[in-house]
Amino acid sequence: QMTPANKTVLADAVNNLNKLADKGNNNTLSLGMMEVNRYYGGRASVASHGKVKSDYATNTTHPAKVANLGDYALASNAAGTLYNSPIVDGCQSNFIIYISNGGANENASALSTAQTELNSLGYDTSSTIAITPDGQRGNWMDEYADYMANADVNTVLSGDQHVYSYTVEVDPVETGTGDDMTALMKSVALKGKGQYFAVSSGNAGQDGIRSATVAASW
Repeated sequence: QMTPANKTVLADAVNNLNKLADKGNNNTLSLGMMEVNRYYGGRASVASHGKVKSDYATNTTHPAKVANLGDYALASNAAGTLYNSPIVDGCQSNFIIYISNGGANENASALSTAQTELNSLGYDTSSTIAITPDGQRGNWMDEYADYMANADVNTVLSGDQHVYSYTVEVDPVETGTGDDMTALMKSVALKGKGQYFAVSSGNAGQDGIRSATVAASW
């Protein structure tokens, strides 16, 4: 919940993000959204366990900085571990804020895995959402955003639990394939019933994240 104390913890986490210490080796957006859906649903982790930076209780190498916002995402780093869903009340609002500072980098195998799971959830994957320019149309991130904004992502609680997607694009690139990523980020926010923010790096980037957090908290 976005209590005053939690706001401080979240702000500190954002302010302490490090472009080296907190980066991954691939920008696999489709798989990332697949994991988000599993996380909110309290299902088993597929891609986030077994890593140095996995968010689990006894991770002393790379401890989670926001653990006191609630429970750790995972109880352990073992394969098949169930996520601790952050949905604790059927009436709460659920959202993600995706911060983008570069293009997607997913191979055919990752895209296929994400598509197969999305299809198994009952989402029609026979076609993809149209975006312009269409260089990232084959990415399943906006389809997952569409699914989570409209489907019940956690069937344990009564009522339908939706997750809304907000995107913050840092230093959008307007040349080469940069416009492709911008189109995808806008589509994710649109289909995810959230909002898109384009910001420059530095303090403006922090302001963009703050604006997204405020918008998502309403």
